[in-house]
Amino acid sequence: MKNFDYKGSYINKTDHHIYIAPTEELKDIIAHYTITFPSEVPASSKLFHIIPDASGCFIFQGRSRRDFWGPMSEIVVLENDLQKAPARFFVEFRPGGLYQISGLHQKKLVNQRQQLRYLDVQLDEELSLLYQSCKDYEQLIKAFNKYFTGKRKVNLLPARLIRAKEIIDQDHGNVSLEKVASDCHLSSRQLLRDFHNYIGLSGKEYAKVVRFNYLLKQIEEDDFLSLALQGGYFDQAHFNKVFKQITKTTPKKYLSNLADFYNEIYKF
Repeated sequence: MKNFDYKGSYINKTDHHIYIAPTEELKDIIAHYTITFPSEVPASSKLFHIIPDASGCFIFQGRSRRDFWGPMSEIVVLENDLQKAPARFFVEFRPGGLYQISGLHQKKLVNQRQQLRYLDVQLDEELSLLYQSCKDYEQLIKAFNKYFTGKRKVNLLPARLIRAKEIIDQDHGNVSLEKVASDCHLSSRQLLRDFHNYIGLSGKEYAKVVRFNYLLKQIEEDDFLSLALQGGYFDQAHFNKVFKQITKTTPKKYLSNLADFYNEIYKF
C-alpha cells in the first residue's frame, strides 16, 4: 500500500486513531477497522493498559508484519508507541467474530498474541496479498469487507450460542448462567462447550468481561457504591476486588489515570 492517508467516512477520529465501520453484513462479526498513526500531538501516556474484550483482532504494520490477538480475558500492558510507530491497520472483531473468520476452536486462542501465520498460513497469505495489492485504505477496507463476507458464510455461529450471547449482552453481563442455559434450552455443560468453542472464554468469564466493560462506560464520577450495586456486585468491596483483578488498580486510581487505559467502546 502506497497511500497511508484516509479520506473516507468514519465512526470517530482522535489524535492517533480513526475508527471505521464495516459493511452492515459484517457488523455482527467486525466491530470496526482502526487506523493508528503518529501525529503532532504527543501521546498522553507512556503505557497502554488494554482492558479485556473477549474478542480478538488482526494487526497489519507495513508490508511484512501481520499479527493476531486471540480473545482476551485479562488486561494487557504495552508501551504506548503511537507517537513513534508507523501507521497500523486493525481488524477488530466482536466476540465470536474470530471463529467465523478462522473456523478454529477459540479456547486455545484465549490471550494469545502471535504472528498471523501461526493462526492460519493460508489466511495470512491471502490477507497479505490483499493488503499489498491495495493502493490506499479506502481500497483496502473495501477488499477486506468482500473477503470477510465470503469467509463468514463458511463458519456460522449456532443459533443457540447467538441467543445465549444476546441474553448476556442485553443484561450487561449481570445474569446467572443457569438462567441463560435454561432460556436457551441447554445444559450447563453444553453452554460451557459452546462458549469455549466459539467465543473462547467460558460463559461466566464472558459475562464478567461484558459486565465490566459496561460499568467502565458509567464511571464518570466516584460514586462507586451505586456503580457496584448497579452491576450486581454484593457491595463496594466486592466491586473493588473485581476491578483490581481486571485492571490491576483501584477505581479511584483508574479515574485519575484514564489516559493510561484503553477499553473498547464499540464492541459492547
